[in-house]
Amino acid sequence: MTTDSVRTATCATALMIALAVLPASSPAQTTAGGGKTATAPAGPPPDWERTKARMRELTLVGEDLKAIAIVEPIVAAHPRFAEGHARLGGAHEGAARALARTDRALAAKHFELAATHLRHAFELGGGEYPDATIRGLIDLYEYALPSAEKWKATVLDALARYPAEPVSQWYGTELVIREGRIADLDGAFRRARVALPAGEPRLEYASLLVALAARNVPPAARTAVVREALALADDAVKGSPSDRAVKRKADGVREDVARLPPK
Repeated sequence: MTTDSVRTATCATALMIALAVLPASSPAQTTAGGGKTATAPAGPPPDWERTKARMRELTLVGEDLKAIAIVEPIVAAHPRFAEGHARLGGAHEGAARALARTDRALAAKHFELAATHLRHAFELGGGEYPDATIRGLIDLYEYALPSAEKWKATVLDALARYPAEPVSQWYGTELVIREGRIADLDGAFRRARVALPAGEPRLEYASLLVALAARNVPPAARTAVVREALALADDAVKGSPSDRAVKRKADGVREDVARLPPK
């Protein structure tokens, strides 16, 4: 994962895109790192793979309302099915964005429904792709339903429920910076290293840190996150010196750092 693929100001759209183009089947994930869930999730309903394929087709051509109509009764019949809530939340967000310029009131309702269903998915283990669910929900409270209080609460909840997801640790680091607690960054980095397995997860976190450095953060914070990103890249290569994939991803982190604009 490189900086170019990381969230921009409107990166909440990544949720709909990801859910639209992800493979038809993928290993389901529950809460990572021993995190908590409020309710045990349920398995997929009959013909779910076919439903997902149809939803992808509709989402890719902007027919989010039709996608909603397909998945809504399924979610109603299977309220503990996390992936259903995640897909429904993504479809509502897509509909909201399409309506944002022509019917702001209706768009706001769809954004609220998106948050409701993403929250259900979040509490039920995140669905197939917890990282997309986490980012989708948190980013809604950044740009569509702006609320500093809900943003912070959801970040803290993500750290508790999904500590081994790199995106959770990234948001946790961003929270420290937003609150001006630059002296606490080293503690945040240590917690991330403890929570994230070596290799791919730490390299993903490193890439996300570089993206954070590219934003408008205080110089001291920028220096700290860049230093940690490079250290994680170096440690990954030292831990797996013969792994070409690890080396390639570590090199990608270093290249992203080199491309950071001077400040």
